[in-house]
Amino acid sequence: MKRILTCAIVLTTLSTQMPAVANEAATQTVTAITVGSPAKPSSVEGNINAGKKISLGWAELSNVACFPATRFEQFDGNHVFYRVPMSASSSLKITMTPKDNAAINLYALRQSAAGNQPVPPDVTTAISAEASYPKYARISATKKIQNKDDGVRKIEFTSVGNPYSILIGVAGANGLTEGGFKLNVEQTAR
Repeated sequence: MKRILTCAIVLTTLSTQMPAVANEAATQTVTAITVGSPAKPSSVEGNINAGKKISLGWAELSNVACFPATRFEQFDGNHVFYRVPMSASSSLKITMTPKDNAAINLYALRQSAAGNQPVPPDVTTAISAEASYPKYARISATKKIQNKDDGVRKIEFTSVGNPYSILIGVAGANGLTEGGFKLNVEQTAR
């Protein structure tokens, strides 16, 4: 009887906590961006203080593969989201430049042009995903080898025959919740 009562209490506790986790992305705002050309890229200025911190387990799922858990520290601050349509037979370049050398990184998910387009952390699959952050190797708990980094984050997608919806995430590193950035998006026909 004690086991049944304990299980009921645990399940009740979990069920009251789960809706908050399931609705975490529902409160996230996704800003639409119009696609620019190489001659005139679309440009948006933003600040991660407009977003919030989210859980990151979705990023390491094998059906998403955006960035590994060993790099969660590069994305554990506030996240803000943008969505841009990608035409069939095109290349899409996304460039994000942090202001004042803020530790801000970039990721993007290629999703279906129609249908389900979830926002992290509610993402369980993506057609493809890319992330741009400083490259480094951790030698020990106290030693890290860092590659040269200019701070500019870049991602590029190529489409052959289908259009897509690209969800762009801009996130603070090391718990950062404040920092400005400039986001450029340009599309070229192939």
